[in-house]
Amino acid sequence: MRRKPYNPPVQGLRHGDAYKAKGAEPGQQCVVKGDDDGEEIDSGTFERRLGMGGLAVFTLIGLYIFAGYKFVKTIKPGYRKWLAIAALVLIPTADAIVGRIYLQHLCATESGLKVYRVAQGVEGFIGAWGSEPDAMPVEKFGYYFSEGMPMNGQVKRFSKKNGQPMMENDALPKSKFRVRLTRDAETGTIFPRRVVRVETFPIGEVLAADIQLGFSGGWAERFLGGFSDAGVGVVAQCKAEDSIVRYEKLILSTLKR
Repeated sequence: MRRKPYNPPVQGLRHGDAYKAKGAEPGQQCVVKGDDDGEEIDSGTFERRLGMGGLAVFTLIGLYIFAGYKFVKTIKPGYRKWLAIAALVLIPTADAIVGRIYLQHLCATESGLKVYRVAQGVEGFIGAWGSEPDAMPVEKFGYYFSEGMPMNGQVKRFSKKNGQPMMENDALPKSKFRVRLTRDAETGTIFPRRVVRVETFPIGEVLAADIQLGFSGGWAERFLGGFSDAGVGVVAQCKAEDSIVRYEKLILSTLKR
């Protein structure tokens, strides 16, 4: 096991995962632009892809409006014409409206911080952001150590000795708790959820969870989203505080020193 002074590595915010950058204040984030395969792309390529996707979306919307207009023109004035117009409006929007209403119900009943059990006397824990330990629990919250996710049964451990940051490589885990991020794995989930859990380690008893819910849109929104380079995404989500603030509340509400 090697022990040496520690300088936090430069890491970035990729696909929604939070990391700290070298020299950043606790909670500060940086951005790395990449595509779905993790390959970095330049801004010109990104803008061209975005433009092509946007052109396809506007073309399809225009074709739908044109076809609907031609169809309505064939109907004689009267209630049938108004019914046709209402149908043309509701076909691409009805499930989007209902979905947003149902999302509000989910936000009120399932989303947010849920604490099931509080642990006392916690010295440190395994973080959720990869094999590199997060310095924030030690530097900001006063825990004795912070560990990265285990690799081959060993971890990197961040701590302080005589006020100086130290890193231990290839160490056996000391943590009795860990923070774990999970997402819905099911493809095409209409109400995706992102859950950050605090668990016992290695047993996995869930002590607390921060649950964030979103809505992928109605069928028309999902269909049109498929033409963009980013693919189908979340079009609405529960109102919540900043992810760093939620992370801090999750930890401090559950893992007491």
